[in-house]
Amino acid sequence: MSSTTREKDAEIEALTTKIQTLETSIAERQGAISEAPSSEAVAEAFARGKEEGYAEGYAAGTADAQEELADLLVCLGQEGRRVDALRTMLAETGADIDAIIAQFEAEEEAQIEELVANQMGDADVDFYKAADPDETTVDDGESERWVTSMENALPEISASMQAAAAEIATPERTRDVSRTASTLNADADEFILPTPPK
Repeated sequence: MSSTTREKDAEIEALTTKIQTLETSIAERQGAISEAPSSEAVAEAFARGKEEGYAEGYAAGTADAQEELADLLVCLGQEGRRVDALRTMLAETGADIDAIIAQFEAEEEAQIEELVANQMGDADVDFYKAADPDETTVDDGESERWVTSMENALPEISASMQAAAAEIATPERTRDVSRTASTLNADADEFILPTPPK
């Protein structure tokens, strides 16, 4: 056998081996593709896992909330028993319970005013105190400064809103509204506001 023939045989054998290897690889890939889950199966598994995760999280959160609520109820029960025991002891000593409660309330109000003072300026605190219905005097200067500061804090009115307000404030609109409003009976138990002109 000549060398050329041997080379051809070796080349053919190498090609045959390569083809067999490729066929084996293709068969393995086709098997893997056929065994791969479909997109519908993946979507279904994702939805199922999502629902199970929500359910598990809700159950865990509910259990924690119930545990905290139980602890809170226990604490409230203990505090209630302590308050009842303290009331009994004070009543036995002849102490004025109403006066003690009033003192506690006054201290709480003082703490609230202190918190308000930390959150607001001095002028705002003075106006806040003056706005108390129990107070008889109001510092006009402080209230005016407070109103000015509040007006400065308001957002600027847009041009379209200003134009609409100017249109409503025209003499024709004012005359029409006043003419319609003049027919109302102020002494009536119930009345209907006039429909604004178009």
